[in-house]
Amino acid sequence: MSALALRGPVRLVVRQHRLVLWISGALALAGIALVIGAWWFTSAAADDFAGTGCSVRHTVTGCGIQVRHFLSIELHYARLLNDAGLVMTALPALIGLYVAGPLIGRELDDGTYRLSWTQSVSPARRPAAKLAVPGILLVLAAATALAFRVLRRYHA
Repeated sequence: MSALALRGPVRLVVRQHRLVLWISGALALAGIALVIGAWWFTSAAADDFAGTGCSVRHTVTGCGIQVRHFLSIELHYARLLNDAGLVMTALPALIGLYVAGPLIGRELDDGTYRLSWTQSVSPARRPAAKLAVPGILLVLAAATALAFRVLRRYHA
């Protein structure tokens, strides 16, 4: 058995909620991929525009099309990153609202919280594990939202 193998209540939580965990992780990874793709594409567009010799501030004759194209790319990705940043900022709250609340509520309604008193782990460890696993996803989503904000300021 490896040192990274999950054991105890954490393993139970991961097995019980693996579908939600996979979906949440996939959303976070999609957000990270969007940030990287947008950064790469806008950097390539900026490099191409810099290679034309045109300037946005001092447009000369013959540079109008290149300037409009560059500005439209920048505007499109600024809007995309703004909207995606808002979604990624709200994602931790949505995960907490729809996962953590019902997770604890279902435990109390079903009476399975009494099971923790009969287990070999401490009674506080089971709810801590139930909240720690979604908490890791919340931290990942918050880090992605921060990356969106930083990238948006960088390209603003």
